[in-house]
Amino acid sequence: MRHNKDVGRKGEDIAAEYVDSLGMIILERNWHCSKAELDIIAIKDFTLRIIEVKSRNEECSETISNSLDKKKLRQLEKGAAAYFSEHKIEGISDIYFDLITVIFTQDGGYRIEYIPQFFYPSW
Repeated sequence: MRHNKDVGRKGEDIAAEYVDSLGMIILERNWHCSKAELDIIAIKDFTLRIIEVKSRNEECSETISNSLDKKKLRQLEKGAAAYFSEHKIEGISDIYFDLITVIFTQDGGYRIEYIPQFFYPSW
């Protein structure tokens, strides 16, 4: 079984490759501010995408939905607002919050799931 940090790091690498394969341009990875950490910030077709990456080993009993509580979603909103305010990206028509899950299987492989617009911000 992999250590949690190793699982998270490897999952984010796999997610970044996947995002790239979809034709998105990755602007930032692991962007930090005082309010949040944003795993992947990407852009495609004038849409800024804040992509949360969740990785787990298949045998892990914690579900991904348990780690995406209201507090975490508010942090993502605040982080996105801070990023957008700080970077003043022109031509953006929308900001979407997407989710990529990476589940590492016992046979050494993984499953990836991409959920565009997995939640809508309150602003």
